[in-house]
Amino acid sequence: MIKIITNIFAKYPLLEQLTKFGIVGTVAAIINMLALIALVELLHLHPLVANIFAFLLAFNASYIGHHHWSFAETARDHKKSVPRFFIVATTSFVLNQGLFAIFLTVFHLYYVLALFLVLIIVPIFTFLLSKFWAFT
Repeated sequence: MIKIITNIFAKYPLLEQLTKFGIVGTVAAIINMLALIALVELLHLHPLVANIFAFLLAFNASYIGHHHWSFAETARDHKKSVPRFFIVATTSFVLNQGLFAIFLTVFHLYYVLALFLVLIIVPIFTFLLSKFWAFT
């Protein structure tokens, strides 16, 4: 099975990169979600405020994973890639927070469902900017 996957990835390197990006993104999304729930339920922060802190925590896991694994073949040194990825992540966060606010205030979704939807939508944008700018 591993040999089959290795052969597929060798033939389709973009698929390998998307898979790695998805795994790292999923870990970061889980960190974001768990931190958000803990901050809202335990510290009684408003979800929009809690999401700021949750995002910052998830950013670290995301950067490390993407720099050393998802985009390892093209990643620049940290002096160049950290600021670029921070810009990508900050832009993604603005999109994240904006969509989160809309889902909470306009559609009145439960905050966990709202963040779940955001964490599905925003990574597409993040992948494209990371691949073609932050880690090139």
